[in-house]
Amino acid sequence: MSSVDLSLGCFFIGMVLNVWLYGVVCLQLLVYFYHFRQDVKILKAAVTVLFLATTLNTVLTISFVYDDLVSNFGSATYSAAASPSFAALSTTTSFVALLVQLLSAWRIWRLSDREYFLDHAMPTVIAVVSIVSFACAVWTTVEVTRVKAFADFQVFRVAVGVWLGMAAFADVLITSSLIAKLSATRSGVDRIDKSVRVMVHIVFQTGLATTAFAVVDLILYLCSTATLDMIFNFPLANLYMLSLLSTLNARITLRQSWRESLHLDSGRASESPTFR
Repeated sequence: MSSVDLSLGCFFIGMVLNVWLYGVVCLQLLVYFYHFRQDVKILKAAVTVLFLATTLNTVLTISFVYDDLVSNFGSATYSAAASPSFAALSTTTSFVALLVQLLSAWRIWRLSDREYFLDHAMPTVIAVVSIVSFACAVWTTVEVTRVKAFADFQVFRVAVGVWLGMAAFADVLITSSLIAKLSATRSGVDRIDKSVRVMVHIVFQTGLATTAFAVVDLILYLCSTATLDMIFNFPLANLYMLSLLSTLNARITLRQSWRESLHLDSGRASESPTFR
């Protein structure tokens, strides 16, 4: 594999994945605002801010790759250094992750009885870990702006390691906590338990996706001198946004499942014999 494949090729693949996920995010956003216009204003405002942040992140990714592959095509000097667009990517990505993780911590707190220490401790730990991750992402942006040369990026590996490591750790805490809280709501009623199983499945899938991308991104960054990690780094912001929207839009499936269960129950009731 040539040096171009391991540098510009990885940037291009990461950008394509990011743009593709952004298209899915746009579709999920339309579904959300069509079906859930009655959601609380603060949640709709958070979703809007997150969409603007993911849009900015996607534009920055396209701008960076376009400058590298089109505007400065063939310039080894330009391709060897990070542009301002690239430097800003870590902050925009982590900002999206921070908001999504804080919203998830709030949901965990809402699902809790709030009578015990752990009911408050877990959301607090998630919030603190997420904030630390965001701070290290901002630190990474500062270091990228200072160092510039891709070949020297290993000098701030601590910042990147803490950023991605803490993000993955927060995702694991969120996923395990939500699954535990949702599983505890099972009541033995079929339609309720079916809805819980659907939510657990969605939470596990979305949590696994963001965690896996962050962990693989971190491993490739620490173990490779090439830019293979960018294949997984560029799509992270849209992946976090998609995980939130998928969970919110899952309520459509839950409503349909609930209505079908009620319809079946009413049908069985009408067919059962009556006693006078």
